[in-house]
Amino acid sequence: MRDEFPPSGMVRHLPVMLFLAAAAIALSWNLGQGSLMPSDDAIYAQAAREAMADGRLLDVTWQGRPLFEKGPVLFWALEAAISVAGPCDLSVRIPGVLAGLTLLMLGIAMARAAGLSPGAALAGAGMLLATSLLAFNARRPMTDLPGAAIGWPALFWWRSDRGEGVRLRGVHYWGFRQW
Repeated sequence: MRDEFPPSGMVRHLPVMLFLAAAAIALSWNLGQGSLMPSDDAIYAQAAREAMADGRLLDVTWQGRPLFEKGPVLFWALEAAISVAGPCDLSVRIPGVLAGLTLLMLGIAMARAAGLSPGAALAGAGMLLATSLLAFNARRPMTDLPGAAIGWPALFWWRSDRGEGVRLRGVHYWGFRQW
């Protein structure tokens, strides 16, 4: 019996892997260049630095004052990136890029679960990548994309578990029935 190389599974997933590699390059191109925007970007980066300096995990502060508007998950991701890459603008942008790539992977997986062809799933992910919403926000230390990367699969799982969501070759998609 001959060994098949490359394995058929690898060949089957090659277009997705190439797409994600291209997306990673596009989202991270010159990621460390420029400074953070002097709005939420700088506030969240500073809050993550303060949490690391004070050893706090759950209560986030900015300039010593509580920051109740956001949950701790974004700050944990920022702290992890800072601990790996150091306290620089590049490190606080890494979680957004990873969340953007996660959303693209989830979009492909959900499109396939909904019965779309591999080409259609990749085309949809390509359209998502082309939007300024994803391309711009993936390069910022914001809560939008990490929140979506957590919430989207949770909603998908919850809806499908209750029999109301996307099913493989199913009859309805999140309340929209196919006739």
